[in-house]
Amino acid sequence: MRLLVVVILLCLNYLSLGQVVPQISISSSKSTITTGDTIVFKAVYSGGGLSPKLQWKKNGLNVGTNSDTYIDKTLNYGDKIACVLTSNDSLRVLNVVASNFLSPNINPLQIKPILNGKGLVGEPIILNSNQTQQIIWRRNGNIIKNPIKDLIKTGITIAGSPERTTRILWPNGIFIDENDDIYIADTYNNRILKQNFKSGLIEVVAGGNGSPSLGSPGQSNQTSEPNDVVKDKNGNLIIAAGGRIQIWEPGSISGKTIISKSTSYLFLDNKNNLYFSNLTLDQIEKYNLSTLEGEIVAGGNGKGSKDNQLNNPAGIFVDNDENIYVVDNGNYRIQKWAKNSKTGITIFGGKGSGRTESQLYYPTDIHIDKNHGILIADSYRVVKCDTIRKIGTAILGSEGYGIGSNNLWHVKGVSVNSKGEMFVTDAYNNRLQKKNLLTNIITTQIGGDLRKNELFRPSGIAIDKDNSIYVSDYGNNRIQKFSNNSEETIFPLVPNSYLGLSQPYDLHIDSLKNLYVADASNNRILKIDSKLSTGSIVAGGNGRGNQLTQLNYPRFFTLSKSGNLYISDFNNDTNRIVKWNINSLQGNKIVDGKSLNVTYFNPSALFVNKNEDLYFGSNYAIYKLPFNSKVPMIVAGNSSYGFGNNNINYASSIVVDDEENIFFLDNNQVKKWIKNAKSAITLAGDVNGGNRSDQLSNPQGLKFDNEGNIYVSDTYNHRVQKFVFENNSTLTPVLAGEYSATIITQFGEFTTPTFKVTAPDTDKDGIEDALDKCPNTPVGESVDANGCSLIQKDSDKDGVNDKLDKCPDTTLGNKVDENGCANNQKDTDKDGITDDLDKCPETPVGTKVDKNGCSEAQLACQAIKPVIILKNGIELSTSTSGISFIWYLDDNIIPSANGSSYFAIKSGKYSVKALSSPSCVSSMSEYQNIQITGTNENELKLNISPNPFSKSVVIEFPISFGPSANLIMYDLKGSTVYIKENVQNKEAVNLSHLTTGAYVALVSSKISSLNMIIKLLKE
Repeated sequence: MRLLVVVILLCLNYLSLGQVVPQISISSSKSTITTGDTIVFKAVYSGGGLSPKLQWKKNGLNVGTNSDTYIDKTLNYGDKIACVLTSNDSLRVLNVVASNFLSPNINPLQIKPILNGKGLVGEPIILNSNQTQQIIWRRNGNIIKNPIKDLIKTGITIAGSPERTTRILWPNGIFIDENDDIYIADTYNNRILKQNFKSGLIEVVAGGNGSPSLGSPGQSNQTSEPNDVVKDKNGNLIIAAGGRIQIWEPGSISGKTIISKSTSYLFLDNKNNLYFSNLTLDQIEKYNLSTLEGEIVAGGNGKGSKDNQLNNPAGIFVDNDENIYVVDNGNYRIQKWAKNSKTGITIFGGKGSGRTESQLYYPTDIHIDKNHGILIADSYRVVKCDTIRKIGTAILGSEGYGIGSNNLWHVKGVSVNSKGEMFVTDAYNNRLQKKNLLTNIITTQIGGDLRKNELFRPSGIAIDKDNSIYVSDYGNNRIQKFSNNSEETIFPLVPNSYLGLSQPYDLHIDSLKNLYVADASNNRILKIDSKLSTGSIVAGGNGRGNQLTQLNYPRFFTLSKSGNLYISDFNNDTNRIVKWNINSLQGNKIVDGKSLNVTYFNPSALFVNKNEDLYFGSNYAIYKLPFNSKVPMIVAGNSSYGFGNNNINYASSIVVDDEENIFFLDNNQVKKWIKNAKSAITLAGDVNGGNRSDQLSNPQGLKFDNEGNIYVSDTYNHRVQKFVFENNSTLTPVLAGEYSATIITQFGEFTTPTFKVTAPDTDKDGIEDALDKCPNTPVGESVDANGCSLIQKDSDKDGVNDKLDKCPDTTLGNKVDENGCANNQKDTDKDGITDDLDKCPETPVGTKVDKNGCSEAQLACQAIKPVIILKNGIELSTSTSGISFIWYLDDNIIPSANGSSYFAIKSGKYSVKALSSPSCVSSMSEYQNIQITGTNENELKLNISPNPFSKSVVIEFPISFGPSANLIMYDLKGSTVYIKENVQNKEAVNLSHLTTGAYVALVSSKISSLNMIIKLLKE
């Protein structure tokens, strides 16, 4: 190979007391230099009396010290020679560098880069140059873009997917409705799935909008790792997720929070009462969903094993007699609490943890079928209980976990449909198992199929020199390789082999393509041979423990070029970082809590550079431990918890470049912390997280490929995202200004002439379109720095713009009028009491009122308590005379209805007010729900006798009603007091539990729309 030596003179001038201008001259015995020739480099410098020291470098490495001459016999094409001159005077110039290269036959004077384009915001600027190794873009003299900042924040999914509805991830609670449709709490997909019984179609019916940010239950359209779901008779879904209970109406895209408590399992009885297990207080609570009034119905006496206590209560079942059956998980028993009882009785288990016929092993759920058979979800099996003999029989599953059709692995929920088919959520196997209890045939209903292109909570990432991607598929216990649009399982080749994986986490690759994986649950680091795909233990593997030969659930590690493993041994001692050579039998502790002078030390991700300086995340910061040092130093973060760019909560992956810029994952984002900066830059993702292409959800692995593109294991979205850098030679400006580009080549740096870019201002408000957040401002309106006028802003987010909003500080969520005012901001009757607190809202002006906004006259008037009863129609009964009334049907005034009674002629909700004067208006009465059949009573021949009754009544209805009917009893306030379905003709119904008084009986046909209301009196 023939080379031409091109000598470049770099003259670096500095404002200092002296000036050093280094030059390098080159000499050789030959006129044409080739590889391997002896080349002499001579440093020539001058500098105002300075006596600098010299350090020669070749390709960044020291090769000679303090000599004017450096001789090289091994110079190759592309090598870089530099001479560093360091002043011995601290007040003068330091670190002046001059460089030369052996180069191809190119004249540096011919390198004249130039920028071309239309010169408009949004139109690309194109760099034209025959030499571009690296480009730095500037706007108005400030750097705005370089290869590491040039990130397209929309990711490309190269493996896995968050959308697959057939891939359930850690399924939990299950509910089967009256149509045998199945609802599943798809926990780690943060959603509720529904499978239609007839069509088999699976759809997302709640959630599925990503994982909430740390410490948050989530937005209204999110379900954070849902535990359980039930469905009421109106089709509403009630979901326990993220420390709250939500109601999702049919077809809605968000839910309404009704209870904010930490819950696991739910049960809804036929009276619209919701039962749930309160994990925090170890108790079962019952809530009326109409009133949201709650009470404790089991437990509530602290964690324990006494008859009045529970320990981590889980599944619930309530029978028609209101007996409550509770899965007392921590006590390995099933407790039965009779209605209004203060204690429970053990009907099964309670004999310690075990899998014998009389024991339970961490039970989770319970179902009682129509034949009163009790089924218990018990970790690795479903047990059918004989509560008399206290013996249980496993009808699905076995004593050990597994992946076979008759194996279960952490069963979470159990239910049976009307066809006698039992469904079980097999959490660890990510599937819903079905067993026909009549034929004993077992099949997988949903999930369970492990595909090569699917991932379950991917964690670590490694990239080889060919840009093939390796992923530790944490939930599927395997290592996947993705390259050239293909995917394959690299390890283990034989499932459940001796060296099989259990929760693999961090992943790294060496120059020979050997993989190293943190096999967390097996407490070891494995090396996977690239050619044989066989595994060997290189650290740990001696059981879980705190000896130096052991590891305890290692998740994060890094690998140095010298063969040292640095392992974040998270669960050991005071937690520790150990250094372990791959050829050693034990490691050495190099960092623990004492090193940082902290009580609690929680090391996370690690990175080691070519100098074996160690970087690691811990205690809301990133630390650097220089090689051979014992004292770590904070290089990013401020040791405080938070979500801003100056905070680091938990760095789950770290990469450090040659300039000591730190790239890491935190708060669902890819971040960059420039060396010595005060805060980070967000490169991709946002703090809330999500499953869009520009979002991440609890990412765990971060790597760069050879082209500088970023790869992230998007763990909770079960995918790998690639974030690509734009073409460096093209820039699309978003702001006006003067642009330039500097190219860095082997001949030096060359800068283009400035290129002017202008920006339009379409709405003529003085803010250019790129910065204008309100681009359609009406002409003449004043705007703020964002280009927004008052008419375009709604600061308190109440739906009324700031220009019209007369109450600008409305609390978020309050309903407002057309002026933007909520009831707590208004005083309509000018009595000094805001409308939300005013119990007498029509006080005459000037009248003295009490703290409730009521005058003496209004208080006297409110003593009138209208009561609606049924007689020949609807009658208002009151002893007060001289009062007129206002009647309402469905909140609308009924014209000419002002007497003390009114005959109902339409179905609807009736209510009434008493009125005597403007200062005396009673409160609205309670609603009375009335249903009018619109049929002729004599033709129906519906009869309930005797009436009045004492204990039982006989119901007789015509043939047109069908062979059976449904009965609902109401009291005179409209509250349901009794329900019985499938009442046979002339059947006697026992109503002895009702108290003396008047009731309304609604009898409804099951085959038509016929129904009838009859008033009954209980003696």
